[in-house]
Parts: sequence; structure tokens; C-alpha cells
Amino acid sequence: MVNTGRLHEKTQGADADEQVVVRLLRGAAQHSTRRVHEMGAATRMLASLGVPHTMTLATTAALAETERTGPPPLP
Repeated sequence: MVNTGRLHEKTQGADADEQVVVRLLRGAAQHSTRRVHEMGAATRMLASLGVPHTMTLATTAALAETERTGPPPLP
């Protein structure tokens, strides 16, 4: 079971919401190269199974853009 108490404490109020978004954006930029490869593999797997993979294609494109340009301006 995951202990969500500390996460809950860290995500209270507008300042905490902004901190979470900033953390997610920085993390996306920091890990985008690896995630592009992972999502590419997921896309190929879904395609080989005949499963729709619209979201994996879109996620791959968004991560690739972040990889090229870096994160958007942060507050």
C-alpha cells in the first residue's frame, strides 16, 4: 500500500498545486529522452496487437517536443 499522507501534506493549497505542476514539467524535461523511447516501444507493442494507440502516439510527440525545446517557461 502506498502512503499518500506525505504527498497529501505537500499538495495543499494553490502554492502546492503550482509546485506539483513545476515538478511534473521539470521531470518531463529531465526524463523526456528515456520516455520517448519507452512510449515508442509501447506504441509498437499496441500496434502489433491491433490495439488503438492514439494516446501513445500523442504522448510520444509531446515528449519529443519537450526533448527538443525543453520545458515551457516556469513561474
